[in-house]
Amino acid sequence: MANTATKVADLLTRHDVNLMRVDAGLRRKIINMLLGLEQDVVEKLSRINPSEPAHINFKLKRFEALMSATKNSYDSTYGTIGKTMREQLTDLAEIESVNTVNTINKVIQVRLAEPVIDTNVLKSLVGSALIEGAPSSHWWAEQKVSQRKAFERSMREGVLGGEPLGTLVRRVRGTRAAGFKDGIFNATRRQAEALVRSSVQAVANEARNKTYSDNRDVVKGKQWLSTLDSRTTDICKALDGQAWDLEGRKLEGTTHNFVQPPPAHWNCRSTLVPVLKSWKELSKSKNPKVQKVLREKTPSRRTRSEMDGLKIPSTMTYDQWLQRKYTTNPEMVSEILGPTKLKMWLQKKIAFTDLIDQSWNPLTVAQLRNKVGMRAVVKKVLPPVPKPKPKPKPPVSLLPTKDSLIQAGEEHIPDHVSTVRSANVKHRKYTLDAKLLEAKLIDMRKEMDDRFGATIQKRYHHTGTPEYQAAMDAMQEVRSQMWELQGKAHSLTENLEELARNIRTGLIERISRADADHIMRRYYFDKAVPIAVKGYVREFIRMTGGKGREASSYISVQRRAYAMKATGTVNVGNGKKNSIFHEMGHFVEFENDRYYRSARTFIEERAVGKKRLSDLIPGSGYTADEVAFHDHFINPYVGKEYSGGRATEVISVGLEHFADSKSLSRLMAEDVDHFLLILGILVK
Repeated sequence: MANTATKVADLLTRHDVNLMRVDAGLRRKIINMLLGLEQDVVEKLSRINPSEPAHINFKLKRFEALMSATKNSYDSTYGTIGKTMREQLTDLAEIESVNTVNTINKVIQVRLAEPVIDTNVLKSLVGSALIEGAPSSHWWAEQKVSQRKAFERSMREGVLGGEPLGTLVRRVRGTRAAGFKDGIFNATRRQAEALVRSSVQAVANEARNKTYSDNRDVVKGKQWLSTLDSRTTDICKALDGQAWDLEGRKLEGTTHNFVQPPPAHWNCRSTLVPVLKSWKELSKSKNPKVQKVLREKTPSRRTRSEMDGLKIPSTMTYDQWLQRKYTTNPEMVSEILGPTKLKMWLQKKIAFTDLIDQSWNPLTVAQLRNKVGMRAVVKKVLPPVPKPKPKPKPPVSLLPTKDSLIQAGEEHIPDHVSTVRSANVKHRKYTLDAKLLEAKLIDMRKEMDDRFGATIQKRYHHTGTPEYQAAMDAMQEVRSQMWELQGKAHSLTENLEELARNIRTGLIERISRADADHIMRRYYFDKAVPIAVKGYVREFIRMTGGKGREASSYISVQRRAYAMKATGTVNVGNGKKNSIFHEMGHFVEFENDRYYRSARTFIEERAVGKKRLSDLIPGSGYTADEVAFHDHFINPYVGKEYSGGRATEVISVGLEHFADSKSLSRLMAEDVDHFLLILGILVK
């Protein structure tokens, strides 16, 4: 005789099949939105056609126009996707809570469990449901940024490589020979499908977990139930059958800690089922509401005997579950599979594993609501609120923005922009390929250790064997390829050094030494400041045109360098030239709020998330509360976030690289937009 936990799990498994159908319907809706985005991008690419002009400067201007036009398309599409997912998942959370409660009440034959119906709570459930440690909204935002970067990178390579329009379009859509699977949007669609599937599972399990916690009079724990088939991962196999109380403490027989509700990984199909209280525990409840309900209606003798307070004694595969259901309810199985696939399954031509993807049998959230027995949601359509007339804005030329500053930087070196951008593309490619080879080399070393031993003594008997020599030759080949790529990246930087030297000289010569000395008189130098430091300050003033002088006034030498806005103090630390340029660079930002906003935009448009600086720069000594937005900045410190407010490290780190030609050439090769932004600030 099955206990109540087994009966509840059986009904929830039936419902989980419908969840697969819902995720199939939602995936179809999101993929159609992404297909619309792809079509819109291709239309704008064909209209702007950055490959048409012969001169590289005009090509790049059209390329920038393409990036600006498609940015709106990405923002609009992913905004719609985010809104759709929030609405659908909020409805789904309510449905899951109601269905879970109905299932429990049906099995125990009394209405004791209550659903979560508060809208704010449901919305918070959607926001707190985690996939790989982050909410669904985070992954959509990250996909939008990565997709835009992939598109920009691909178009930049194509335009700089002189490819015609047809080839650029094929970069987006893919080639017919590869079945259009090699386009940049194909990977996005696969990622979107996994994200929708995992989001549905995350919200459904978060809603169930919340429902269990809110019904402690009936539920005393939760049990992990995995879909057991050939696709089940090791982590889900290990967690299958594990049970915990509502606080996450292990129940008897459980060996693993409870970390969070499923999913445990991308495309996870596991779920949480309740461990119900025994009849003895329930009947002794001190809750007046429970006592009143039990006085009015008592479960049958058989149900009371089934309420043993135990978890599911054993789990089964989906095929076993379907076989059992077919003997008791063939109509239900026919609805799940459809007549054609039911026939193939009965003939054992396919297993239920082959039917897990319910793309052929989608279900909307509204249809699932109807199946659960809930009323359809009628949304009120409010009349549009008239928008106030926008205030007239000053001319764009008077407002320095990130894009206008980068443009100013390009206009300062019009004959060299294409050279620098081309070097930047190649440098990134060489660096990335070298890192991939480095990772491969690490794996090969681990394999060598496993095969031949990790020490010279253990490897002694293998050194003369063909297998050992072949492994060493393979490692040397990978190492040589890595060194070659690193050498190419270094050569690109060296080739830009002369241009960097000319740029620095041109900037410095705009202001004479005498004029710089006149500006220096407004600074108070601490007595301990060396003469060399004063020379570096003079050079900074000449290079920047005296920017920052209104915000800073006192220069000192102490152990750690810093810039203090409140007192106008610049402490140059060790007195090195790059440290002086860095700290005085902060006052360039402090002095002009529009420079700050441009720097902030530079970070936000590129950032893919936040991490601790100690994780981004291991061994750096940064504290746990120091975090940064991360991207492929020249230094992770560029993205540092200041909790106190209006400060960044974009301008300071950028100007630090203008301190000498070698550092400047490195900035030009590794992050051309950062270089042009700082150059634009210096010449604007």
